[in-house]
Amino acid sequence: MHGRAADWAANTGTIVWGLSKHLRVRQDAERFAYYRQMLLDAHAWIERTRRRTLTEEYPEVGKGLFPAMVANDNSRDISRVWVMTDAWNVMAYEELTHLLELFDDPEKGRVRQSYEEYKGAMESVLAEVIRNSESDDELAIPSILGVAPTNPPNYWVDFHAAPRLIRSKVIEPKSTMFEQVEAYMRNRGRMQNGLVGSMRTRSRLNNEHRIPGRSYVVPFYRGFHLVRCVAGTR
Repeated sequence: MHGRAADWAANTGTIVWGLSKHLRVRQDAERFAYYRQMLLDAHAWIERTRRRTLTEEYPEVGKGLFPAMVANDNSRDISRVWVMTDAWNVMAYEELTHLLELFDDPEKGRVRQSYEEYKGAMESVLAEVIRNSESDDELAIPSILGVAPTNPPNYWVDFHAAPRLIRSKVIEPKSTMFEQVEAYMRNRGRMQNGLVGSMRTRSRLNNEHRIPGRSYVVPFYRGFHLVRCVAGTR
């Protein structure tokens, strides 16, 4: 699936996630029937793509995840941003599973199995990433497979890691690991009042419609993205 934005590897997963959630919340059987095959075709594409890394040419860590692809607006940046691309795909699989189960679709079992396999592959990567750090007071998780996180954390590379892993349930909210990644941000002054990381955006929209004296920040709260304006701050 393609949108009007940059052709990110996560585009298909985000669309499947959003459409599946919409149809499930509305319990719209007519619209589900209309979009059903499109959703299953998208799921099949994600499955084919991630299974390319099950071959011997790929390292053991990361098998069953997406290969290196464009994961952001920089089309030259080809990498395995597992906390972006794969996390969204896992969330898409979960929502699609719930949708198929709601309408008792014959494909529900197959899609649920693929969801459990994909999530298991993510959990295996996470276990390897945090090896020898399980008992630490804090935990840094890299966004790109094979690339260590920066210290202090960089906005794009590292602030996306733990929040999306929490949101995709690869990291359980009520867990020691949750407390460890939260401590990592707090100990570096990147967390205050439950919000993690603020950044002044420089998007075209904000530049064209910027309100004098206001700074646009993108914080994270317990793994969920929020957007707000904070007056009088930089």
